[in-house]
Amino acid sequence: MVLMLGLKVINNMNNFRFQNIALKTLINLNQRWRFVAVLISAGKPLAVSTNDLKKTSPFADKQSPYRRLHAEMRCLKKASPDKISGSTMYVWRLRNDNDQWGMAKPCLMCQEELLKAEVKKVFYSTENGVRLLVLKNLE
Repeated sequence: MVLMLGLKVINNMNNFRFQNIALKTLINLNQRWRFVAVLISAGKPLAVSTNDLKKTSPFADKQSPYRRLHAEMRCLKKASPDKISGSTMYVWRLRNDNDQWGMAKPCLMCQEELLKAEVKKVFYSTENGVRLLVLKNLE
């Protein structure tokens, strides 16, 4: 089970050191949904990934609208498993209609996998700034 704690809106997206990595990745991404995830541990990037619209997530029901391999899942797959615990993930979405930041909150499937991998915090973009999602297991 996933619990959202301390949901906080942070209006200045320029406060994040890794935003430039995300923006450089997203600006030339030519696909319908432009998402990027950056996994950080000890102040250093462990992995950077975008959505993969050609691959299906092994965790998703084949009929699910979330069945494509999300940036968050690809990031977890790329990172060294022994460095993920306690890390922080940043997820950004760049809208196609106006090149503005959009809602990038991880879906429930991704939240579950982030929780299992022991990712501590997830910052994600919204139309109004950045929000913080703290994952905690209730069991």
